[in-house]
Amino acid sequence: IPIGQYYTGAMDRLFFIMDHDAAPGNGDAYFRNVLVYEDADGDGKCDSDKTFTMKAFLEGAYFSPDQLMDDFYRTDGILGNTDPYGLGTTLNPDILIPTDGNAVVDWVKIELRDAADPTNIIAEQAALLQRDGDVIDKDGNALVFSGLAGNSFFVAIRHSNHLGVMTATAIDLSSSPNIDFTSVVYSVYTMGGIPRKNDNGIMVLWG
Repeated sequence: IPIGQYYTGAMDRLFFIMDHDAAPGNGDAYFRNVLVYEDADGDGKCDSDKTFTMKAFLEGAYFSPDQLMDDFYRTDGILGNTDPYGLGTTLNPDILIPTDGNAVVDWVKIELRDAADPTNIIAEQAALLQRDGDVIDKDGNALVFSGLAGNSFFVAIRHSNHLGVMTATAIDLSSSPNIDFTSVVYSVYTMGGIPRKNDNGIMVLWG
């Protein structure tokens, strides 16, 4: 495949071979920026990474006047380096350095659920919650889910001792949306209950 071009079609193996087009023809070959996408849903389009940002507060750690959470798990050294959900995710120690609003509070689990049946979990990922409510991955980056068919999913956040919350509808993740569970106006799945608590105009997960 020439540089800058692409191939679309079925394959079960991919080989990279130096063809000696450039002199002297006996050196090393370098392959950079090679992207391989799968069309798992058969719609004729490559399935890409699903990236989004999220914000949530835990009632048990939230301090209303500051609109921040307490990070005592981090300061007391009791925040585990590996997630408690059995997913085998280990955090990058560098994310424990910040002491401001970006300080880590605790582990959470993020779930992507079937747009047609939200009881069906399609993918899940262990993540971390910061004092200001931002949800980050193990390296401090935005959340990324790879290798998924389709673009729309119900998105849920779960914590070990708080009630989980989920988006009211399936969200199109192809546009890298911001899912703000702290906002009063952001719609969540209710099933007739009250899935979040209003703390002076800020929504928090029940704890």
